[in-house]
Amino acid sequence: MRRKGILVVLALAATMLVAVSSAFAARSFTTHIAFLGNSGPSAQDQTFTGDLNTNAKCRGARKVGLFKETSSGFRLVDIDLSSFNGAWALRTDVTGSPNLLVRVAREKRSRGRVVCKPAKLSLSATASPETYSPAG
Repeated sequence: MRRKGILVVLALAATMLVAVSSAFAARSFTTHIAFLGNSGPSAQDQTFTGDLNTNAKCRGARKVGLFKETSSGFRLVDIDLSSFNGAWALRTDVTGSPNLLVRVAREKRSRGRVVCKPAKLSLSATASPETYSPAG
């Protein structure tokens, strides 16, 4: 009889451990980068703007980077933190119509209980060197 009591206690402890660990499991949210456009006085000074479309817990203060394609790969040219609503703005020189990449990194929040997934968006020059649109 004593052996059955120990087995019951062990089974209950295991069940509680599974229930507690699943209650603290991290929730992950996908992130989509929305490109709203670019503008500026010349090709040497263009401002790119957009939004992060994701859960509200993952919108504010996310690092958004702008990368320019070079002969040896992509190079970081500007970085910004998204606003509370997910808005971002980045500046660079687009002389020569380089391909660009906007990227937001993966991030853990709320002591690891929220995981904000990474995202990237390729941009390529269209009709003029000062007009860009999402590639693909």
